[in-house]
Amino acid sequence: MRARVALLVVPLLLAGCGGDSSSSPEPSAEPSASASADPVWNPCDGLDAARIARVLGTSVEVDRGTEDSPRCALVPQTEGEAVVDANYLVFPAGLDAAWEQMGAPDDGSVTEPEIAGADDARMVANPGTEVLGVTGFVQVGDVVLVVNAADTKPYDEAPVVSAVKETMQQLATYAGETPP
Repeated sequence: MRARVALLVVPLLLAGCGGDSSSSPEPSAEPSASASADPVWNPCDGLDAARIARVLGTSVEVDRGTEDSPRCALVPQTEGEAVVDANYLVFPAGLDAAWEQMGAPDDGSVTEPEIAGADDARMVANPGTEVLGVTGFVQVGDVVLVVNAADTKPYDEAPVVSAVKETMQQLATYAGETPP
């Protein structure tokens, strides 16, 4: 249970990585959707959901949220299948600094997948007794992208891990071509 909660709150921890220390850079303040006439950068704009669905082995529907509350989630059309979501943070200190501030997970396996176009990448997979949680982090320039996937038992770990890696690759390409 603790590992499942940890994987799901990692984006919140990453958002707080700036800290109060003067040596730690603050995430840049981006204007909100309502404060700007420009459309909000949404990671979903760079995803080929059909390709990710093929890797997962299930059909998904893209949930982009609303203009006031953007979101990027690939929601399964069949209940009980894996859900994938993506978000990002402009964090000039990079993934190493964010990782150091978050601390290494005490459960789950950590890998450093090769992601073309990324400056750095990490993936944490935690096959729990009830839920599989997989979180991927990709740094492209000053942007740290986060991909979360969760699937309930009975789950097949390999396609979920592959789908997170595929999503990381697509996001790295998109952020490299069209940074937020």
